[in-house]
Amino acid sequence: MTDTHTAAPIPDQLMEIDVRSGTEVGSNGRNEPREELHDSAGTVTRRAASLSQRWSDPADMELDRREITRLMLQELEDLGYHRTAQALEREAGILARSPDVRRLKTLLLSGEWEQAAELLPGLVGRTTYQKEQAAAETPEEALSPEASRLVDEARFLIYTQKLYEILLELLGQVEEGDEAAPARVLRCQRLEALQQAAVDCLCRELSPNAVAQQEAWRLHRLTIAVLRVSHARGSLSKAIRESLRSVLQGEDVPETTKTVPLGATDGVELRRCMREQLFHKLQPYIRKEKTIEKWRLETLLRRALRENLQQACFPYTYQERPSLLEDLVFQPMAIPSETWRILKAHRDEVWLVQFSHSGRWLLSAGKDGLIVVWDVARLSQSNEQIVEHRADLAAADVRALSNGVEPATDDASSANGSDAFEHAGCLVLDGHSDAICAVSWSPDDEMILSAAGDHVLRLWETRTGRCRFASERQTQAITACAWLHDGERFVTSLTDSNLYVWRVDGLRERTTLGMDRVRAHVVLAFHGRIFNDIAVNYFYNEIVGICTARCICRYDADGATALGPCIEESENMTALCVSRLKSIPVVLVSTSGDGCPRPEIHEWDFEHNALVQRYIGHQQGRFVIRSCFGGFRECFVLSGSEDAHVYIWKRRSGQLCARLAGHTGTVNAVAWSPTDLALFASASDDGTVRLWSTANRCM
Repeated sequence: MTDTHTAAPIPDQLMEIDVRSGTEVGSNGRNEPREELHDSAGTVTRRAASLSQRWSDPADMELDRREITRLMLQELEDLGYHRTAQALEREAGILARSPDVRRLKTLLLSGEWEQAAELLPGLVGRTTYQKEQAAAETPEEALSPEASRLVDEARFLIYTQKLYEILLELLGQVEEGDEAAPARVLRCQRLEALQQAAVDCLCRELSPNAVAQQEAWRLHRLTIAVLRVSHARGSLSKAIRESLRSVLQGEDVPETTKTVPLGATDGVELRRCMREQLFHKLQPYIRKEKTIEKWRLETLLRRALRENLQQACFPYTYQERPSLLEDLVFQPMAIPSETWRILKAHRDEVWLVQFSHSGRWLLSAGKDGLIVVWDVARLSQSNEQIVEHRADLAAADVRALSNGVEPATDDASSANGSDAFEHAGCLVLDGHSDAICAVSWSPDDEMILSAAGDHVLRLWETRTGRCRFASERQTQAITACAWLHDGERFVTSLTDSNLYVWRVDGLRERTTLGMDRVRAHVVLAFHGRIFNDIAVNYFYNEIVGICTARCICRYDADGATALGPCIEESENMTALCVSRLKSIPVVLVSTSGDGCPRPEIHEWDFEHNALVQRYIGHQQGRFVIRSCFGGFRECFVLSGSEDAHVYIWKRRSGQLCARLAGHTGTVNAVAWSPTDLALFASASDDGTVRLWSTANRCM
């Protein structure tokens, strides 16, 4: 066990709001003005009543049968069952889309842009489902400032499509080959007409639009395309064609054009696909009582199925596959809850445990200064539950071998170096003279970075166990270390209020030329904070750290800059874990400290700087307890505890679903295999590492 860093308490900054006066009541009891709450008491009361009606009990909500019918009609149309959809429309007397929306689609498919734009004010706007409000709606009310903005955006999309088609046809005319003189004259006339049409569309229909004035970059991109094509008098050069292609295939271009040659302007199918895409891009702007977006029913079903998958922690369910016909049900026996292997290789407390990125190796480290690398495949081949390795005896044998003396026993295999030995399916790295405080796998699993209480950093080769680099003794204690995603840099945090980025030289030469050593040196430093723990988000190349000032900080390792404001916590943070999923950048932080009513694990979403979930139930006082994500798509959160148990929560709901007994001392760290969904490890003060799996594997 290791002691946590302590920090000075911060004052409680929560405020009470006086609804009657619209002011905040500070901790000193005085009313303080609040800019956001400047409405009168009556307005506040009406808003509260409106919210009370809006947020009714979901169990009391009734589904609108007209909406259900419209969804069915829309889905039948999307699936191609047009005659069945028409029969249902006649029988139910309900249309999925209003006649105006159908007319809008007809106009768009026929390229009548101006008439289509004239229909927008009666279609575009926010949906209102209250009948009395809809009945009282007037044209002036329909064109509120927000509705006007939506109409401008929709018109900008329509006229952008018009300009695209003009430019594509113009480009096709420019790139035509040589022809006879009469045809050349006609082509030049056609070119001039298209060029004038493009300029007119740009100047008269797009430039006056409010969207173009607010987002000038969109108009600038189109202007570049018009100028380049308009000034062409013959075949375009290759450089201009490539430049124009990049402009035409920007963010506003329909997806269809990105896979079709720019000169293919005569294809009726191309124009039809582009205009179909334009109609679907306009769907979000149209009031939903007028239309339904494409595949809306399928979207709802996918969302419901995804929600059920997350709530039930699939595939840890009774069902083997998800289905729309029944709800998935969580199966507690499907999660790892039985001790599969007990690994004994350490002489003292085990503080750290980590799986390699490939899941092939498992390393453990702790108070005895040893790093033990276990081969998970060899452990699977063994039938023994307890895998024991006598580190003291093997270390003595290694020292004897290094002195040219044969070992006294046959327990140790041949030594791989003066600072490592292999035995019982594991590789023991012995070089640090004090307790190990941090370890990290390189992205390719070829190297292990370690830091210890002796103030020394070491780089170990995974396959041989040789120490390839040992730093000079640092002036201050090292608190954490982590590899960056390029595999050539790593980052360390020290108690001197600095965060250091190191570059490793000689890794490729080590592989190709068999060099015995590599070199590492500091290339970047972030100043001003003492970090208890750090981690790296490989997908975004970010350094994430928790500091003694109770803040979560993020840094760009490439740009050497801080990323946004720090997230403030109310308690001390002792350990950090970054999600391995790319979709959402989230972290887990373990909180504890003197005066803390109960320890908690907090999940933070960096995209919104929001606290997503709290996990409670475990015990943590003044020691570092590490937590991690686990399971399929990280549907679980697990943590050690000072009561010698392993705790597992459902990540989605924060519900505690397992409390596993087996260790006889504080469980300091846990790690879930990235490749085996039914395997995780735990490290304890009892000197052992336990591998947990399902009952079927443990039989």
